[in-house]
Amino acid sequence: MVRAPWLINGFRKAIQDAGLIDISLEGYPFTWFKRLGTDKAVEERLDRALPNEAWFHLFPNSSLDNLVAPASDHSPIFLTIAPSMRRTRGRTKLS
Repeated sequence: MVRAPWLINGFRKAIQDAGLIDISLEGYPFTWFKRLGTDKAVEERLDRALPNEAWFHLFPNSSLDNLVAPASDHSPIFLTIAPSMRRTRGRTKLS
């Protein structure tokens, strides 16, 4: 669906000003749909996870997956948090 850029620019600016980063979504790229199976079908990615850079340093191996929702027009997203592993004094330490 095509929308005027001014409709989303305030949101984009707020995300940028806050230093947030959009986590890449694994799986199907859309999280919402309307009128599937018709000539007016619409699919969008409405749902997101937006951490800051410090969070990414703590959880660099995390992933965001798009799951199936058989009874909803929204697909749930599932964030798997995987902490980084650091070596300290010969031992592995979660950070």
